[in-house]
Amino acid sequence: MNFTPKRIKDYDLEIDDNLDKFLRIADVSTRGTEIIPEYNLIIWLLLEKTFKQYNDLSSKGIACPEEDQVDSKKSYQASKEDKTGRQECSKAELTLAKEYAEQILKHFGIKVPFDKLTQSEKDNLFQQFSASSKLLLPDGLNGKASTIDLCEALRKHSKYREEFRVNSLIGKGSFGEVFAAELRKKEPQVFEECYSIFAIKRMPELSLDKTADIRMILNESSILKKLSGHPGIVKFYDSWLALDSASDTAQAYPGSPNDSFIFYLQMELCGVTLHQWKTKLTDKKEKPEEAHCIMILKQITEALQWIHDNNVLHLDLNPKNIFWKDDRFQSIKIGDFGLAVEGKSLKNRRGTPPYCAPEDTMTEKSDMYSVGVSLFEIAEAIITRLELASRLEKWDLSTGMPALDLTIPKLLDKNPERRPKAAEILATLTSLI
Repeated sequence: MNFTPKRIKDYDLEIDDNLDKFLRIADVSTRGTEIIPEYNLIIWLLLEKTFKQYNDLSSKGIACPEEDQVDSKKSYQASKEDKTGRQECSKAELTLAKEYAEQILKHFGIKVPFDKLTQSEKDNLFQQFSASSKLLLPDGLNGKASTIDLCEALRKHSKYREEFRVNSLIGKGSFGEVFAAELRKKEPQVFEECYSIFAIKRMPELSLDKTADIRMILNESSILKKLSGHPGIVKFYDSWLALDSASDTAQAYPGSPNDSFIFYLQMELCGVTLHQWKTKLTDKKEKPEEAHCIMILKQITEALQWIHDNNVLHLDLNPKNIFWKDDRFQSIKIGDFGLAVEGKSLKNRRGTPPYCAPEDTMTEKSDMYSVGVSLFEIAEAIITRLELASRLEKWDLSTGMPALDLTIPKLLDKNPERRPKAAEILATLTSLI
């Protein structure tokens, strides 16, 4: 979104619970030239599904509905049930599919339209994507596999159903759902089932109108895998592509009306977020002690130093994305890397207001600004985003805690050049702990 709140009235408390959805700033355009193997593997499968459905309808003499016949509230509709129960492909969907196909083919120097490619040519391109996307594919799928081979393999085995037992739903958003799930593993010569509990993010019904969400969750998966060696980062375990079919007799091709591609991300299950912890303190009319705030700041900056040293910018740090490892409230974990980027800078503003830094070019100093806002909110047990934004605008930053009153204004300096790096904060904290 391009919305950049600049005034207090932009922070509408009536939608305070939905601010992440309405005010999140992110340049996640999916129509650029970047080619990510995992992303394009999924897009390729969705393209084959779309064109297959369209061709099937055409061969039966069923017209593809015009875009203006589709629900006016949606510019794109992945599928629509007609009166006879058939799954239709709209003109809007077909147009979007052609745009994505053109983008991918252009990258490979292919001038032939997608629907004019032979199946052999399609399989060859699919194999180029899948060769670099083994993280998403089932074991045993060789380099000569086709989309049909993949769909057959995914339909035969469901890692999610076969290896996990769902415990509870712990989160829900536009991307999908997050479950606490038990891993069932039978050890040799052990007849009991051993369990470990993980957080599993599930993004169902992947479609061409969800490409921004697909890119974000793949981005999170890739960066978590790179960073999860640090104790202050939510640990990555696995990610995979799955195929859900409403019918066991569905034909083995991506265009089957009953096929639905799903993405799973298996992560460490943490305790409550700093936001939830702060809310409980506020309900009891309490504030955290200074020593606890200093410990939180130290652990966040230690994790951030690791993130920055590994050439990554988080760009969405806030109390909802920072977790306690467990209910002992002693160890901090940073998660939600959906907006993170690899590199030293980004010439687009990203984040969740009012936590995102004011500068247009984001750097590691932008993450430090977010730390300052988050720490101030926690220390003061601020309830609403409106109050937080108001105090930031008035520069009313006093917490009554000497160490924080010295540190927070430095982190919130509007000039990123004067803002301290993670290493500088850690050096200062060493003398306080």
